[in-house]
Amino acid sequence: MKISDNDINRILDTVPIVDVVSQYVTLRKSGSNYFGCCPFHNERTASMSVSPAKRIFKCFGCGEHGNVIWFVHKIEGISYPEAAQQLAKQYNIDIKVEEKTPEELVREREREELLVVLDAANKWFVSHIDAAADDFIVSRGLNAWARAEFRVGAAGTYRQMYDDLSKLYKPEILQKAGLVSVRDNGDRTDFFRSRVTFPFLDRFGRVIGFTGRDISGYAKAKYLNSPDTAVFKKGSEFFGLFQARSEIARYSKAYLVEGQFDVISFAQNGVRNVICKSGSALDAVQVKRLRSLAENVTLVYDDDKAGIHATIAQIPVLLDAGINVRCIMLPEGHDPDDFARANIGQLRDKLQKMEIGFVAYLHEKLYRQAADEPGREAGLKVIIDAIAHVAEDTMRNDYMRTLAKMIEVSSDTLMPKLRQAMSSIKHHDEPASGFCGISEAKEIYDKDNDKIRLTTSWREFEENIGALPVVYFRGCPEDSEVQELRQLDNTVVIGSPNETLNDKTENDEILTLKQLFRSGFNVDVEVDSGTIGFIQWYVGIYGRLIREEAPTTNVVDIYLDRIAEMIAEATEVTRTRSMKEWAKCLSLPSERALKDIVKPYITRKRSKNKVEAERENLDDVADIDGNTLPEYVEESEEYMRMLSRYGFYPLLSKSKGEPVCYMFKNDSGGYGRVCDFFLTPLLHVYDKDPELNKRIVKITSMAPEIRKSKYVEWKSSVFANMATFRAALVNEGAYNFENGNVKHYDKIWTWMSHQFKTCFQLRTFGQQKEDFFAWSNAIFHRNEAGDFEIKKVDNLGLVEHGGDLFYSPAYSEIYAYDRSDSDIFEQDRHLRYIDVPQSRRISFAQWADLMNRVYRIEDNGKWAIIYAILCGFRSDLYPIIGNFTAIFFIGQTSSGKSQIAQSIRALYEVPSAPSSNLNQISDAAFFSILERFRDVPCIFEEYNDEEISDQKFQGLKAVTYDGDGKQKRRSATGNDIETSKVNASIILLGQEAPQRDDNALSNRVVLCEVPAHNFSGDLEAQRIFKELKGYEKEGLSYLLVEVQKLRPIFRTHFIGYMEQSRKELQEALVGMSGRSGDQSRIIGTVSMFLATCRLLINDAPHMALPFTYDEFFALAVDKVRHQCEMLAKSDKLATFFNTLDFLIDKGTLKIGRDFTIDEPAKVTLKGGVEKQLAEGQKVMYMNLSNVHKHYLAAMQGGERPLTLTTLVVNLKSHPAYIGDVSNKKFIWQEEVRTMRTPPGTVNLALPFTYDEFFALAVDKVRHQCEMLAKSDKLATFFNTLDFLIDKGTLKIGRDFTIDEPAKVTLKGGVEKQLAEGQKVMYMNLSNVHKHYLAAMQGGERPLTLTTLVVNLKSHPAYIGDVSNKKFIWQEEVRTMRTPPGTVNQATMAEVDPDDTMIIKIQKKSKQTSAIVLDYNILQQFMGIDFERATITVKDEDTRPF
Repeated sequence: MKISDNDINRILDTVPIVDVVSQYVTLRKSGSNYFGCCPFHNERTASMSVSPAKRIFKCFGCGEHGNVIWFVHKIEGISYPEAAQQLAKQYNIDIKVEEKTPEELVREREREELLVVLDAANKWFVSHIDAAADDFIVSRGLNAWARAEFRVGAAGTYRQMYDDLSKLYKPEILQKAGLVSVRDNGDRTDFFRSRVTFPFLDRFGRVIGFTGRDISGYAKAKYLNSPDTAVFKKGSEFFGLFQARSEIARYSKAYLVEGQFDVISFAQNGVRNVICKSGSALDAVQVKRLRSLAENVTLVYDDDKAGIHATIAQIPVLLDAGINVRCIMLPEGHDPDDFARANIGQLRDKLQKMEIGFVAYLHEKLYRQAADEPGREAGLKVIIDAIAHVAEDTMRNDYMRTLAKMIEVSSDTLMPKLRQAMSSIKHHDEPASGFCGISEAKEIYDKDNDKIRLTTSWREFEENIGALPVVYFRGCPEDSEVQELRQLDNTVVIGSPNETLNDKTENDEILTLKQLFRSGFNVDVEVDSGTIGFIQWYVGIYGRLIREEAPTTNVVDIYLDRIAEMIAEATEVTRTRSMKEWAKCLSLPSERALKDIVKPYITRKRSKNKVEAERENLDDVADIDGNTLPEYVEESEEYMRMLSRYGFYPLLSKSKGEPVCYMFKNDSGGYGRVCDFFLTPLLHVYDKDPELNKRIVKITSMAPEIRKSKYVEWKSSVFANMATFRAALVNEGAYNFENGNVKHYDKIWTWMSHQFKTCFQLRTFGQQKEDFFAWSNAIFHRNEAGDFEIKKVDNLGLVEHGGDLFYSPAYSEIYAYDRSDSDIFEQDRHLRYIDVPQSRRISFAQWADLMNRVYRIEDNGKWAIIYAILCGFRSDLYPIIGNFTAIFFIGQTSSGKSQIAQSIRALYEVPSAPSSNLNQISDAAFFSILERFRDVPCIFEEYNDEEISDQKFQGLKAVTYDGDGKQKRRSATGNDIETSKVNASIILLGQEAPQRDDNALSNRVVLCEVPAHNFSGDLEAQRIFKELKGYEKEGLSYLLVEVQKLRPIFRTHFIGYMEQSRKELQEALVGMSGRSGDQSRIIGTVSMFLATCRLLINDAPHMALPFTYDEFFALAVDKVRHQCEMLAKSDKLATFFNTLDFLIDKGTLKIGRDFTIDEPAKVTLKGGVEKQLAEGQKVMYMNLSNVHKHYLAAMQGGERPLTLTTLVVNLKSHPAYIGDVSNKKFIWQEEVRTMRTPPGTVNLALPFTYDEFFALAVDKVRHQCEMLAKSDKLATFFNTLDFLIDKGTLKIGRDFTIDEPAKVTLKGGVEKQLAEGQKVMYMNLSNVHKHYLAAMQGGERPLTLTTLVVNLKSHPAYIGDVSNKKFIWQEEVRTMRTPPGTVNQATMAEVDPDDTMIIKIQKKSKQTSAIVLDYNILQQFMGIDFERATITVKDEDTRPF
């Protein structure tokens, strides 16, 4: 088989490699790439990288690499063209395939035949569960969901399946599939006879094999697996993996249990990341597949001898693959199935509490329970042997310390046994000697901020490759590799290198570090006490060895030779500064002794050309003679103190009088220049994180080309030694440490270290944990006298509170001259305090009144006022309540929702602050905003259920629910996970309400509809809008100050007010229908607004609101009711009944066949229970399996429908549910038609003339031009309805009606008087919307029901809603007086049923809620004519056909 290069390239361009690889391997994102365990070799840690940008995969362990086709070719064991063809088929790519080889055709045909016959067998098993098998399945507690999810079936006795399937498939294929066994006499019998069957599924959900559980009691083996076939290998498969894959990836953990019933019982009780093996033991293929899916496995086996033995045997196998293993000890007498069924609803929590490490498990089973000392010794050996399989040194040592503590001995006494155990373990493949990952590090390395990190830990490497510039090495790299690393940088850092050495050799890590040090690299080593230079570390390890082991003189000489060679490679400054310390460390009698040892090495090392011409530029410095002090020094106490204590004074420039270099006292009594610059220490920004701990200095230069001072921010570690300091100088420009040595540097640093002002950087703005509110340029707090005060930052961005200095870089002159395109504090500056003159300020009451009047439509102004206040106290309320709320404005484009949001935020930020578009902002930036601003509202626009990323959606839920943001690793080398905090309040804007995750966000926010209104003719509305926006532009910070003063009152009174408001709301809404969970959450959300309103009225009367509590309470009740109704219409059960309503109108569902409505006196439910009914109470009997099939078909292509099991659960939770009946008779009539004209007869005559069709064509052109003129979505909606009326799908009377009433009674009893002759349209919107969705299928994206309602409410034609409108219409009912096959006795000819058909026109009616629209306005805007469908309704009309 051959595929052209063009087709191959189309496949590579179209198929997403991450999607394909993740079908086989669990991938995690790191940086721009994804990482997982390589499926092509055994490994402990994830060494395979998948790059979506480059469209390739690469394994750093075994070297395997290639494109997506190559990956499928390798992992599926098929040819490259076959892999390409498989991907093309999977992703619907049309390609041309040249002829396949005979071998390929045979192999492909056999696999397809096996898959087809296995699928047929599974369907046969599922449909042939007899009473005995059903009783057994029920006895094991399997519910309907579990039986369907895991496709549980049953085989008959002897050869029932074979007899049925052999009629369709060849016996040889049935035998190859492992479904049939052949006896010695040649007879074929069912392989799984008298067994309950469980299918194994491949990654596509196709059946590839079975496990059968005997139910006869006579079989030798209780469980029987399919034999190996071309599609099934017993040792390679896990049962339940297809169902569990997504949950395993979600938790990065799998529960491994013993049998199929254990898997199913766990799954139907909520723990779905569970699988079981297909063989008696775990083999290498299974372990490799398991490691590619999850790095954590918890063993949950029976607490019997066999289960304990299996656990003990499998722990080392799993550890050997790099899997983190934990175990669960079940209660005595329980297996996993029993335990799951005993803990319904709390299984996951119970399992998490019972999990223990494998060391603790083995200690309990093998050591503590041992009968005697030999038994304990044997158990200890097994435990240590298991620990030896842990690859990571640190983890292995931790396990050994844990074990030592358990058996109460020193870990040192156990180490010889561990080393012996490790010596017999064969290690897995790892990269060859040398460096690994240099090219990947180059792609992300930032030379200004990063350091190249060397590691010999493969886990550290694979966890950070692509995210940090980390390079793995093993053995000693070649010189060429060292040069390649130097091209990246000459400064590297390594964490805790291996210190193992002896007089014969040093380990590879030490040798590699020495190689780099000799090559001129700056090598830093991380130790427990911090980071030190390589030479300090190297001398230190030998010093400890000499002191602790007291080696012989010959060995000491070998050690000192090695040390002397390395000391000679160090800089002269380092040697001078450290030689005395090194001599002491090495137990030498004196510094001179060490110098004598090192001297020959230095002589060989020293270059003859080290003298560099000194550059002098003294054009702009004060006149000095080098022997006497300048007058400005003698006149300054500060400079004289500097000279006296540190031995230098600053040389000043002539032009500006600022320091430009250091003048140090020399041995001759004069003064000599050091450096061509001067550092003025400013700030020490303190942080426990070394990466954030920094110093800010001002550099002034004496060089004529550098006249401008420069502010520099460096990590504090830069000043740790002269080498790192000089390296940092190089990055800043032509600043040189001329004529200076380490002593000079130490003096300069000592002076500087005492001059810095220590401060804490404000990394979060808004309310602070130190109890003050921080803008980027000021803070609001109580001063020492207890009075409220605004305190602005100084020129450096510093402000004092409670004795501590806080630093805001956004308003520091340090960053005043940064380029605007690299202004990292631009966002912070939007949150600034604006000091408005008193004469131009307004009171809170005036502001609230303006808000209420400007945004009076739908009373949005009231909700906006309260939310603007509530936002300021999120940090106080959330820890107590456990949740918070948000406000969501829904409206069309240009409806004004952004203006309301900006007015809320105007109390906090300047109006020019940008909003964040949820479709454009990255996930990282989104969470950064949520974390950076505490108690400050942030606006997020363009919310859309389909386009928002999952991480952002979860973040929005976190704002209102758990307060936790995105997870990230705390440090580059550690395993600690840090979760970003959600601090901000949010304002959401969108054109439709959020319905994602079954309204998981909608029931936690307040939804405010913003209808589009035209204020062009309303001069007063324009005036007050401009007035409000004018005040906002000047700044409203002074109002926020008044709000912040309420914080003590919020802390003491809010919770009580909220509980009071919640109870009042619950009482006011007693009897309201809807989902209780939605109702409870919405009541809780709205209660926060009511509590804020009550607090302002009761405790802050000076901040007057333009409405009373009772007025706002009435709005709150309506809000809860309206929002619950909106959610009820959009929840899954409401969608189900709306779909049924649509299907009834469509004629798909039939009364009598699919459902019936009756008024019985009682109902006999399953189990014989009789339910008495009230007189006149109607009940609906529903044939649910029938109805569900029609519902599924109607939902195809739309949102995901409810499964039958979930539908049953939802119905049983509904107040309308009465029960189930066992035997209900459904009776209905059906029309049977016969053809009088045989198929194939052609009528060539057209049923119309050319002139008739021409007239239609003219109308069509006119109509189509009108349709194109109306391109907005609402126009498309009405155009679609116009089309459906013509089609006969929409019926007047049933779906809408047009009338001329004198008045309309709207919801809530409000009467709307209408002008004479004013026509209104009543529309059954749920019915109409269903037809509209069906008509839009396959076209442009239709409006959701919620968005359609918002759009209609924004239209000038909207009048309101009515609760109970009666719709009346006519329908044809056809019956045949003569059944088919009737013979005319006179003529003996068969009577044609059509000749005797009767059509009855029946009157039908339905009462439902409806939306009311002004039909006159609709005609004017949309050009519609719906009255053409008007018919006269009679009670009944009977006409012959």
